[in-house]
Amino acid sequence: MAENMQPRVLAAVVVFPILSTVSVAARVATRLWMKQFYWDDTLCLIGWAFAVSYAVVEYIWIKMNWFGYHVVDIPKLSLEETILATKYSLAQQVLYNPVLGLVKASMVVFFLRLGDRRKAIKWTLLVFGAINIGHMISVFIAALFQCIPVSAYWNRYRPVPPDDFQCIDEKAFSLVTAGLAILTDVVVLLIPMAMLWNLQLNLRRKVIVGIALSLGWVVTIISAIRFKVFYNFWMGLDNDGTYGYNQVISGIEINVALITCCAPALKAMITLFMPRFFGTVDGSRKHGNVSYSREAYAMQNRSQSKTKPHSRRENVSGLYGRDDDAESQEAIVNTGQSLNGGPSR
Repeated sequence: MAENMQPRVLAAVVVFPILSTVSVAARVATRLWMKQFYWDDTLCLIGWAFAVSYAVVEYIWIKMNWFGYHVVDIPKLSLEETILATKYSLAQQVLYNPVLGLVKASMVVFFLRLGDRRKAIKWTLLVFGAINIGHMISVFIAALFQCIPVSAYWNRYRPVPPDDFQCIDEKAFSLVTAGLAILTDVVVLLIPMAMLWNLQLNLRRKVIVGIALSLGWVVTIISAIRFKVFYNFWMGLDNDGTYGYNQVISGIEINVALITCCAPALKAMITLFMPRFFGTVDGSRKHGNVSYSREAYAMQNRSQSKTKPHSRRENVSGLYGRDDDAESQEAIVNTGQSLNGGPSR
């Protein structure tokens, strides 16, 4: 009897989208309850829709290709089965990159809303945001039009392939885009580290906020593993790549990206229902049965915070206007500088 781990592979295909769905649902529910639903939440929600679509296509693709079995145990697919499986493969490639691009765009918008007043941070976010959108659109188009006409991507496997079609170098395209995904992951994670350095927090709270803003390092590690999987495949180093979890690494990556993107909102939800979980602060107020901190992000320069104390009427969050409200996610996710201008204890 052929050794078969396909049920476990399919379980991974199902479990990670469920986890990301729960995370996104918790984020949306928290934001709506707080009446603080913004563009970063919308982008995350759209990314989730792409991820669910990817999971459906991936499930069918794995079943059709007998992934989870050893290569020697997989029956030869018919021509029509091969063509249909190739269509599903193309669909996965088209759906994959938008998820990561939308997640990174959501993070950029969130970081911009934190209101860091340093021009270097602001312009870095704006430039990276533009590069990320350009990368997302360009890779989407390149993945869709790998062959011209598009139908040649699967019809080239017919006994008589179409005339005058052109396809890009799939190996180069796959490895370059996987490498760029890792690079953009690193960049989008270094930015909050620079922002966190300027926050007026004690060590414990700085660690908590740092973890909430930087869980994306997990995604970067998975991206690196994915690159290795692709490299082994294209270089012919994996002789039994159908037996294992290699075929679901992309699906795991995009769903973990969604989960980590929701981390700040999940911290906000915990604070809503367990306000003492992250420690109490002075100047809190009640909203129903939940105590909110009046502290907010303090993105101003450290030297300014020492020489220019804030009054209770002054915007201490650096969030300009509506986001200065203590009920905003920013005020809950971070416990920044206290209202007297000194670091919180």
